[in-house]
Amino acid sequence: MEQLLVDFIEKADADPRIDRTHLSLYLALFAIWYRQGCPCPIRLFSYQVMPKAKISSVSTYHRAILDLRAYGYIGYRPSNYKGRASDVFILNGNVKDGNRSDNEGGSPQI
Repeated sequence: MEQLLVDFIEKADADPRIDRTHLSLYLALFAIWYRQGCPCPIRLFSYQVMPKAKISSVSTYHRAILDLRAYGYIGYRPSNYKGRASDVFILNGNVKDGNRSDNEGGSPQI
């Protein structure tokens, strides 16, 4: 568990695309995932994550979560329905140049 977080921080530190919004969002998602017993996927609504990530704008949240998915740090499947939670996957693999190089954790790449 701890190694996954350390790996993310090291990779994010070397990735010029990652800013403080991405960091706070990933850490909030990681905390929720960990507290829920590491489910695959985490099912959640943006309003549950935004306060934990200190994000107040819905558009900033969506930009950051889509960026994290595009860069290969998480898997994300939006529900597109107001009453239905989206799926987020904490991926257990190496990120290289925005692309996942492996998927050792078994989480689907979304």
